Amino acid sequence: MLTIFTIVLNGSPYIQRHLEIFDKLKIPWQWRIVEGVSNPRNCTRWCREIPPKWHKNFVSIDGTHEYLKELKHPNVLSVSQNAPWDGKIEMIQKALEGVSDGVVMEIDADEYMESYNEIFNWMVGLTKPDSFDQYKNLQNSDDGLYSDASLIILDSKGNPGVEVHYKDVFPISLSPINFDTTQTAANHGDILSRCFCNS
Repeated sequence: MLTIFTIVLNGSPYIQRHLEIFDKLKIPWQWRIVEGVSNPRNCTRWCREIPPKWHKNFVSIDGTHEYLKELKHPNVLSVSQNAPWDGKIEMIQKALEGVSDGVVMEIDADEYMESYNEIFNWMVGLTKPDSFDQYKNLQNSDDGLYSDASLIILDSKGNPGVEVHYKDVFPISLSPINFDTTQTAANHGDILSRCFCNS
């Protein structure tokens, strides 16, 4: 199961465009949306509080709230509240409540899934193509069977901290990479070795 989550305040008109893309996915998916004002706590404690002119009763004022209230889709769950969330971490925890396995992916309200779809289509073409032509077309394309990949680990301010570059990688799975930032020294080599199978 692919769990996509979005935390949003005033995401219109972008958020309305996601569902048509998600409906084209050929794998089981769910989209969880948590909407509203987030207090500057924990990882966003340096941010300013959201001024009242950007919300009404702590929800969006640009049509996002109304869109989410009217959205009826079996794969979509949206949550809002008439109080500020206690930081973005609380919003993410709410979005992931009850999710225990599968792939988890965050999509910002103002971005689309082109990058994910490109990687997914590459993996399907390699591992479980609908036809031999799909594999052959991938083999003869500019993308080819192998690709270079970069893993960029960001620091707490969103700046690149560590960059790891791979050459000629071949996908074996599309899964989350879990980091525990409470440890003082993470074994990045162990984490990375499970992500890619180098040819």
